[in-house]
Amino acid sequence: MRTACLSKGIGDTDLRFNIAKLITGVDGNPSRWQNYIVGARSGSNSGSQERNRGRDSDIWGELINHGDGSYTYTFETDVTSAACPAPCTDADGNALDVSYNPALTHRISIQQGNSALPVVNAIYDFVPNGSPVTSQREITKTANCNVCHDKITAHGSRFEIKLCVTCHNPGTWNATGNTTADLPVMIHKIHRGADLPSVVAGGTYAVGSHDFSDVKFPQDIRNCTKCHDGADAETPQGSNWQQPNLAACGSCHDNIDFSADGTVVANGHPGGAAVNNGECVTCHATGRIARSVEESHTIPGKAERAFFKFNLLEICGVAVGSNPTCPPATNPTLKFSVTDPSGATTHQYGNAYNIRSATSTDPEYVAGTAASLNMLIAWDTRDYTNNEGTGSLPSRTASVNLRTSAAVTDNTDGTFTLDGAAAALVIPASATGSGAIALEGRGAANGAAVNVTPVYNVQVPANSEVAYFAITDANVVARRQVVDATTKCDRCHDILSFHGGGRNNNGQLCVMCHNPSGTDIARRPKAASGLPDATAAVDGKGEESIDFKRLIHGIHAAAKTNFDGADTHGFRNQGLVVYGFGNTAHDYSDLRFPGVLSKCETCHLPDTYTLADRSAAGGGNWELPALNGIKGSTVNSHPTAAADGSDFTAKLADQAEDWKISPTAAACSSCHDSVLSMAHMKNNGAINSGAGSEQVVQAGNIESCAVCHGPGKLADVELVHDEAFARLLGEFIP
Repeated sequence: MRTACLSKGIGDTDLRFNIAKLITGVDGNPSRWQNYIVGARSGSNSGSQERNRGRDSDIWGELINHGDGSYTYTFETDVTSAACPAPCTDADGNALDVSYNPALTHRISIQQGNSALPVVNAIYDFVPNGSPVTSQREITKTANCNVCHDKITAHGSRFEIKLCVTCHNPGTWNATGNTTADLPVMIHKIHRGADLPSVVAGGTYAVGSHDFSDVKFPQDIRNCTKCHDGADAETPQGSNWQQPNLAACGSCHDNIDFSADGTVVANGHPGGAAVNNGECVTCHATGRIARSVEESHTIPGKAERAFFKFNLLEICGVAVGSNPTCPPATNPTLKFSVTDPSGATTHQYGNAYNIRSATSTDPEYVAGTAASLNMLIAWDTRDYTNNEGTGSLPSRTASVNLRTSAAVTDNTDGTFTLDGAAAALVIPASATGSGAIALEGRGAANGAAVNVTPVYNVQVPANSEVAYFAITDANVVARRQVVDATTKCDRCHDILSFHGGGRNNNGQLCVMCHNPSGTDIARRPKAASGLPDATAAVDGKGEESIDFKRLIHGIHAAAKTNFDGADTHGFRNQGLVVYGFGNTAHDYSDLRFPGVLSKCETCHLPDTYTLADRSAAGGGNWELPALNGIKGSTVNSHPTAAADGSDFTAKLADQAEDWKISPTAAACSSCHDSVLSMAHMKNNGAINSGAGSEQVVQAGNIESCAVCHGPGKLADVELVHDEAFARLLGEFIP
């Protein structure tokens, strides 16, 4: 083969070469790649490459440098008589076929492995007898992986899926545990990880020395089209996941022994012993007893999201978007509706639902369904504190159940009005700036089988909506927007949905409760006295900040800040643990972020993570955040000793005495949490928790971070993060 390279300095040790053929599937079996270069490994086989690192076991052909930027490489492996060392089988004992067939599609791949040169994977498909390439197996593509992984990379410099499959096919496996490295099986199992039935039952899933038993897929595992898209011209076989076969199905459903009859053996296949892939469609097809693969992987409530839209219409009698104002010491009002974006007019109010559970004739909202709808109110938008509010927890938003509250009036035209006075909602006399009102909840969908009486028990995560109103501002000031859930978070999460499926796809809602004054102290273990009992907590702490900028960074960087407690490790000493609903501990210490942490724009909107002054555009001044109303994260909400539970409650309500970490340090230290990082921040104006870190002190504090880390400065935040990302990414030549 002849190949052109951008550099004339390619050496023998820089390149790796593969050659494989695509074996056409018959009798229900999928087509599969088989490498001609097969190695033996501890009683098993594996696909390999021709390369030269000075090892006796390496296979190396002839590389000729033509001196003009092009090269010719001749494989040492003779594909017409390729050797296949014992046992020459796959993990199931089936013989490997390395015979030469010039009528089949063949693939040559080249990997440039010298880290000092641009990282390149090159692929070329052809049919040796000169026929056009018609047989393919393009089920997914590298770009699909990189939506979450930024740049999927393994074995040093292998990142192209078309290269991966030349080795990761049934011909590569490990005799230890009889584990196949076939890509569809391995990738399915890795992504299901901690939720694999075998792992849930106490087992592990590892490939070689890499244990993936703690991997959590950040969305519903049934969302097969996240990776597979048959409508994409680059992946014409992207719909192959709809065709059942034992290997692919067993990769996720690994508690089923397909060779055994489930009517006789507890873990056998419910439809009887299955040994032939061609038999699968007998039951697993549309209209058959086990339904089609696509039907069985339908995510309940996902399609129904298109039928619900929450609408904030008027705040304090003025249309949203027309500068509504709710002055201090007044009772806010809200006019709202829930409509059907599909255009259907079959609901109680035509295109709108009656959301009142006692009077609704819409099956989605009658009493007993899975539906919910609540209003939240918070202030002020510079950084929420919700001080003097009526929320059930300190700094939490006040909330009203709009389906059942007597303060809600049905206007009989598809709209409803919440009377703040009747709901005991008051904008505090001390409130300033602007505030926010949100609608959050879920619709309900029928979860009963076909031809069965409908039961609306399926939760439908409808998008939450947020609108703003002025309190003392002359004009409404919206809360700065740093992330966009639908274009950022949903790349990995599909639908960002938390707290029972009621708070969905809107970061501007999340920050209303996950604000600088919020911690998880109310959910933490308590002693008999009613006071926090840190010794009973998983992390030995009395509380953890739930401020969004600190929480989300800390969660996504969790695996990078995982340590054994011997190192105090700066601001955090035992990983990130947050207590939530039901007083349940959520330990993120082993969470694996699939992308590159230094690529800030994976999550952030452009220019929302730099230490710049964006106040003119509503983004806040991050050069001097504390001086511009942006608050630090509370890390101790009751610094003075409480005598008992009742005294403790009063101290929680007093936000003025809370100990905080100053705002820039609160964000940066959530990832950079080493002792050295902490010392650097403190030496440059950051305030750690402790006496003298109260909000009144923070408000006048000057962090000097922007002097070095501001835009265009020596250690510009954007520059150093981009450089770190570029080092990991390497140069790419398509």
